[in-house]
Amino acid sequence: MGFARMSIRTRLTTLLVFVNALLLAAAGYAWYAIATLNMRLVDMNETQNHIEEAGDLSRRAQLEYKVQIQEWKNMLLRGNDLALLDKHTKGFEAQAAKVKSLLHQLNGVARLVDLPPTLADKAIAEHAELQVRYVEAFKAFRSVEEATSHDVDKAVRGMDRTLTEHIDAIVKDVREHGDALAAKSARAAGEQKNVLITGLIALLVLAGTVSAAAGTATIIAITRRLRTAADVARTVAAGDLSKVIQS
Repeated sequence: MGFARMSIRTRLTTLLVFVNALLLAAAGYAWYAIATLNMRLVDMNETQNHIEEAGDLSRRAQLEYKVQIQEWKNMLLRGNDLALLDKHTKGFEAQAAKVKSLLHQLNGVARLVDLPPTLADKAIAEHAELQVRYVEAFKAFRSVEEATSHDVDKAVRGMDRTLTEHIDAIVKDVREHGDALAAKSARAAGEQKNVLITGLIALLVLAGTVSAAAGTATIIAITRRLRTAADVARTVAAGDLSKVIQS
């Protein structure tokens, strides 16, 4: 049975059901859009947290390495005082352990933000090699009486530059990667939001169009029947009882 042949009651019932169904669909779609954008926001926040963690680890490794070099210089300058020598030697070793730990942690976080999991491998290897060279240089300083702290410092001078520059480069790479990732996530979130909003608008337009069309058709049908009934009433009132009323 077509819509045009339905009774007024059936038409109104159908229109009411249709409008309510579209309202439920619009509400469901809106909920889906909010949930999707919320998930995107959570992912962005999580990624940003990992980026900040990677940046913090690289900067801390950079700082702790500088402190380790300072401990090395303290060993040379205060090597004649056994108590101070022991203190700064332990400090040198402790800083070396911190730098190594931070670089390994950086590798662990790197894979979470689409950076190579071997990001700090080269720095770790360079740091281990320098550790050995610094220790050997200090042993040479202690074994040769005429050697001065200046001589030993001169022997290792510049050795730390490569690793320092490498760690600085890691800090820069992490920062730039974080900026690029944040921009990419923002663009993706914006595009997804536009798609969801467009879909919601399309659904509302569809609901409005169909409702308006069905409502208009129903109103026309009602007014036509009322006009017919009025004509019949006037005919009957005039004494003509032969008029047939169409249902």
